[in-house]
Amino acid sequence: MSFIKPVLFTVFLACLTPGWAQNKPEVTIEIMHQVWHAEIINRNVFLGLISGYISIGFIGSFLFTWIELYSPGSFSGLSQVVTGLHSAEELLYLSFISLLTIGYGDLLPVTSVAHKATILIGLVGQFYLVLVTAVVVSKYIHSEITKKS
Repeated sequence: MSFIKPVLFTVFLACLTPGWAQNKPEVTIEIMHQVWHAEIINRNVFLGLISGYISIGFIGSFLFTWIELYSPGSFSGLSQVVTGLHSAEELLYLSFISLLTIGYGDLLPVTSVAHKATILIGLVGQFYLVLVTAVVVSKYIHSEITKKS
């Protein structure tokens, strides 16, 4: 578990590098594109499905971090200022809690833009689960039926 903090710190720093907004979302979009257009559903497609969902969580974390850096105090319940690693971990946690629509209430959006970003992440998480997963499962069932025929 000691490797998690350096990895999270690296991911946090990656979102602050110039050009991140042009490059990183493309990876997530490409993963979802490959999963959506896969004709043969195998283990790699299911792993891609999981990777796409996790990537959306990271994008949400970067979005929340950007909001907090641009407008400090946008989220209540953070234990440190956002420049610290601890807050980056908390915003990553908030992103996944929002993506999964759990919402424990320990970290809360306070400003209007933070509210909208949290709603967006929750909606994207639901649409991903409903649409992309349904398409992949449908293709898998269809391929299994055609194998038996």
